[in-house]
Amino acid sequence: MNGERGIGSGSSRRLSINIADLTPMTKKQRQTVVPHGTLAAIHPTRSRKSPMNGDSAIGMLVARNPTCQFAPMAMRYIQESYAKEEAVRRFICGLIACALSVISTGMEAADKPVYYVYLAGPEVFLPEPVKAGQEKKAIIERLNAEHGWPFRLVGWYPLDNAIPDFKPDRDTGLRIYRANIEMMDKAHFIAANMVRFRGPGMDTGTAFEMGYMRGLGKPVFGYYETAPFYGKREAAGLYSDKVALHYKLDAKNPQVDVHGQLVESFGMADNLMMIGALDDAGSAIQPTFEEAILRIAESLK
Repeated sequence: MNGERGIGSGSSRRLSINIADLTPMTKKQRQTVVPHGTLAAIHPTRSRKSPMNGDSAIGMLVARNPTCQFAPMAMRYIQESYAKEEAVRRFICGLIACALSVISTGMEAADKPVYYVYLAGPEVFLPEPVKAGQEKKAIIERLNAEHGWPFRLVGWYPLDNAIPDFKPDRDTGLRIYRANIEMMDKAHFIAANMVRFRGPGMDTGTAFEMGYMRGLGKPVFGYYETAPFYGKREAAGLYSDKVALHYKLDAKNPQVDVHGQLVESFGMADNLMMIGALDDAGSAIQPTFEEAILRIAESLK
């Protein structure tokens, strides 16, 4: 109708209003259109037995008085009321759809097997060690969502363990050790940062954890991330080259150090026992933590 709508099908005259010309009605204007007692005057029987709602009353009033000066405002009010009802209906339907989606997702997640990944590395010595662990676990959750695997990976970080009465003494150190052992016993995989740490080789605690998990017959995965420690990215490189950077070698024979001790040189980034543990899982040192997690996921497919 080119932006026009009619009302008053029960009348011989049909009111046409250009919707674009209408403006919202104020509460006072709506009261003026249907003053108190008008319903009884329009339809006394209905008002007594089954009262009309405001929209019905205004519609009937406009239909019987199409030339009324308030007709455009009355039409606007009715249209606004219907629009609000439709908006509420759609909102409720949307909420129901969201709720069903959440329930469905929760049920789907509950049906998926969960695999726990022990997050090893010297990140526990960083200035913000807890944050470092949270960031790694957030990466795992993001990858779960992005890839929609038929399983779910969950990261376990050593600092997740609660160590009561923490003190810098032997007893506390042993309690940390046993808490980490218990966590590794329950984990399915290990993802270890094999970054050089205070020397040419990886952190000794991380090396132990890799060996422990390999001894349990669990897959060992590793990566090499230096930025959190040294402010820039470095390639894993060769162990022998890193020894040369951090230790004095014999000037005449670079295959040995100044004490005449042989430098391990098998074209590997770290001690051959560590690289062998990765190889048993069909993997190698990955350039990032994310890549290591993706390799774990591939091993489960």
